[in-house]
Amino acid sequence: MQALGLDPKQISDILKILSSILDLGNIKFANKYKKDKEELDLEGCDTYLDDLHLRVMGELLLIKADELRKWLLMRQIESAHELVLIPNNKETAVAVRDASAKHIYAKLFQYIVTVINPNRYRNEKYLKIEYLRISSFI
Repeated sequence: MQALGLDPKQISDILKILSSILDLGNIKFANKYKKDKEELDLEGCDTYLDDLHLRVMGELLLIKADELRKWLLMRQIESAHELVLIPNNKETAVAVRDASAKHIYAKLFQYIVTVINPNRYRNEKYLKIEYLRISSFI
């Protein structure tokens, strides 16, 4: 990575973000039960309270694990006068998790390309435009 013009801090940050994406993908969701009943709550879901992947991801990205958990399990709706938090069901939480991982990866890829391109052609007479699209990555 240093050969591509990345400094040690950038390399460390990139590896932390990649690791956090892997941890995000490993977060599991479980059906939630209604309070004081053994009936499934189909409108909500939950993660394990002490989810290692959630905690490690928070540490890597310097975000509180409780905040990450909250935004995976809830969505925010804005009405005329207030903000309302609505619980996600299990399928929606999985979709939010996966979409978040894809978004973080796409932004990281964009950052890497932005950093590498100026370093790579700094000493050449003519600048080149290179484009590589691997559809399964985005």
